[in-house]
Amino acid sequence: MSWEFGSFQLDEEARELRLRGREIVVEPLVFDVLVDLVRNRDRVVTKEELLERVWPDALVTDASLQRVVSLARSALRSGGMEEAIKTFPRRGYRFSVDVAENSAVSSPASDVSSGLVSARRSFERNEWDAALAAFTVADRAGGLAGPDLERAAWCLLNLGRPEESVPFLERAATAHATASDALGAARAAVLLTQVHMEGRRATVANGWQQRAARLLESTPPCRELAQFEWITGRLALARGDHDAALHHLTRALEMARSIEDPDLEAASLIYYGHTCVARGEVRRGLALHDEAAAAVLGGPVAPWFAGLVYCGLVYICQNRGDWVRAAEWTDAFERWESRAPTTIFPAVCRMHRAEVLALKGDLSTAERELDAVRAELEQSGPWAVGDAERLYGEVLRAKGDLASAEQAFRRAHALGWDPCPGWAELLIERNQAPLAVRALEAAIDDPSWPCRQRRRLLNAALARAAAIAGDTARARAAIDAAMHVEDGELTTVQHGALERAHGELAAAEGRVDEAIKKLRGALRFWRDIGATLEIAPLHERIAELLNASGDVDGALRELESAETVWRGAGAIARADLCAGRRERLSA
Repeated sequence: MSWEFGSFQLDEEARELRLRGREIVVEPLVFDVLVDLVRNRDRVVTKEELLERVWPDALVTDASLQRVVSLARSALRSGGMEEAIKTFPRRGYRFSVDVAENSAVSSPASDVSSGLVSARRSFERNEWDAALAAFTVADRAGGLAGPDLERAAWCLLNLGRPEESVPFLERAATAHATASDALGAARAAVLLTQVHMEGRRATVANGWQQRAARLLESTPPCRELAQFEWITGRLALARGDHDAALHHLTRALEMARSIEDPDLEAASLIYYGHTCVARGEVRRGLALHDEAAAAVLGGPVAPWFAGLVYCGLVYICQNRGDWVRAAEWTDAFERWESRAPTTIFPAVCRMHRAEVLALKGDLSTAERELDAVRAELEQSGPWAVGDAERLYGEVLRAKGDLASAEQAFRRAHALGWDPCPGWAELLIERNQAPLAVRALEAAIDDPSWPCRQRRRLLNAALARAAAIAGDTARARAAIDAAMHVEDGELTTVQHGALERAHGELAAAEGRVDEAIKKLRGALRFWRDIGATLEIAPLHERIAELLNASGDVDGALRELESAETVWRGAGAIARADLCAGRRERLSA
């Protein structure tokens, strides 16, 4: 069956909504709700009926239905018919414009091959491999139109193969432009901006962003314009222009709310929060992140955008050392994912998991995970490759392989990712504390948002490095700077890092007893979260101070504890060093 109203045609067989002959891309559920409302246009369709027919055998909230109706109105807005769907409070909805019915329409869209229809249905069921295979066959047979090129690209994105989506998106942009579909062309351009940005091709990303800007000139608020503001804000945040990022992300959030688009609202909230943290407004930023997470867990946010929210949450928790908060949200998202499987970035999530494993002392598993994930990230998350190299360096340094760790840190730096504080720790181990001080000062001055999020931890590391270098005045200034960073409440990790810095400052000033006391205090904080990689070095440092003060027995106990921790973590080289020091000290 096919229906016509205004300049629209709703083709049930081809599953297409067309405006003056060109397809308007809508979500499968949006299409189903439109069909149901048009079929029953002679009466008010209750919410219960829609939920039963469109979401059979599924527990769905009213919010999900409201989102779909809102998206349907947004789709009809492009043809000036957003008022076609009337709301009847506490009852339901009615399609209230004149409709012409035609059961035998002959058009290119309605004559779509069964293979292409099958591809679209696989796409709607999130069967990405099957849909991509069918779209590829149809493309070879006669070429795909713009909307189907977009669908094929989304299959590749959801399969973690963004680089392969680029040719489809470029062709989609051309096809939409040829069909005078400025919104479709802009939609493809925005997605190309995102793919190239995450692939570290800033020049190409900026070119597509400018193309999208040109296509959207004088466009009233719509989903495509909100997407453009969102990606423009992300670009500004990536280059450290926090004022511009705030401007564009504010506009994206306001627009998403005005058109009732929960997907873009959640995505805007998470990056708005990142911007606030980078600007020093951490409490506000964390509150925005919590709101974004709640929007996913309690609302109808689509899986792709839910993945962006979760990764953003975990990422900022790791940068701030807020492992407790990360664990709480991870538990909540795991419960959510069991109800609504998502297509979050699998390689990036595995990288985050490897960092947790390393912190907890499972170095061998963390190294294996990173070995596998680093190559995968080149395809699925190129923007995170530098962070993976930084983390790989941390694992290798913990195992005592300083030469390989240095290579990994240098690769991270070459990819635009500051490797501190791990790089500074490596320099300290090589008795190059002054170089560590300079590296940490450069990281603190870096305007990139990952470094801005780590300012308190970076200042604590700087204080420790300066104290070891003998510059106690610089160490005190760094501790003071760390305490004045607007970074919300101190996390357990931040407490531990600052206590360690205070301990090194006391040691540098000859206050050995106080230094030992402060380092033992730091040890308690790290034990609270089971941070093995921080516990072992503290035992070693306390052993040095005890030995210097004449407490050889105490030093031996600390070295024994350090050796036990290192062996349990799989850092055999480190454990053997502790054993050798114990033997020499005993002799």
